[in-house]
Amino acid sequence: MLEKDDILKENYLVKKRQASRDEKKYRGDKNRLFVVAVLLCIILLASLYLMSSRSKVYRVSVSGNVYLDDDYYRDLSGIDEDAIYYLTLDTNIQNAIASDPLVKSVTVDHLDHNVIGINVEEKKIIAYIYDDEPYLIDEDGERIPMTTDYYDLISMVPIIEGYSIDEIKEIARGFKNVDDDMITEISEIHKYPFSYDERMMEVIMRSGNYVYVSYYGLSLLNNYHGIEASLASDEDHVCIFLDEVTNSGYTSACPFWQTEEETIEEEPSEPSQEGTEARPASE
Repeated sequence: MLEKDDILKENYLVKKRQASRDEKKYRGDKNRLFVVAVLLCIILLASLYLMSSRSKVYRVSVSGNVYLDDDYYRDLSGIDEDAIYYLTLDTNIQNAIASDPLVKSVTVDHLDHNVIGINVEEKKIIAYIYDDEPYLIDEDGERIPMTTDYYDLISMVPIIEGYSIDEIKEIARGFKNVDDDMITEISEIHKYPFSYDERMMEVIMRSGNYVYVSYYGLSLLNNYHGIEASLASDEDHVCIFLDEVTNSGYTSACPFWQTEEETIEEEPSEPSQEGTEARPASE
């Protein structure tokens, strides 16, 4: 038999172990309750924040666009008035906007004061054509189907007629160096070959003047206003010839004024009597 002291000692150890287990369980339960309380507080605060106006996207700022307006890109982004600022993913917005065929590149940033910034680089549009249906022509000569969202762009770029797909690609390369503002001032582009240059084009300006220029001299169109300002003519329209070889421009008799028997396809060496003195296109 165990001695009395041994029994008391064993009971004491049992009680001590039980007390230690109870204390650990209490501390564990207390810690769990604390964690649960913290989580509930976080959930409550997050819910209150998400329901408040402070969590919403305050504004969508659009920049870099030339052809399509800000509201078009705001709608395309998919951001509505209930969008949560911190839950709005830049990648999703970029993918939505980049899906538009007129968009060349796009970047999206979360800015201060709950503003989403969208910077768009659009493809340069040089003209539009009708080939069973209308198409926009971009800076690479590629066709972009004309949707209802693009109809307003017809007033911003000229119509181009009489060219094959390969020729349009070549013309597009020439227009890459023509200012956007100048392209908007062109009404029509037609094929108008001369014997000395089959690449000559007839460019009809919205002002009523006619410009004759080769594919390779299209950048000279940027000097159109300087040439136009130097003209002194009472005619409703004036014909301007741009020469990329001499980097000059001058006025001369309009080709369509001449009869078929006249030298419409001959290279003009001097401005006609109806023309003005040759002027550098850079003036």
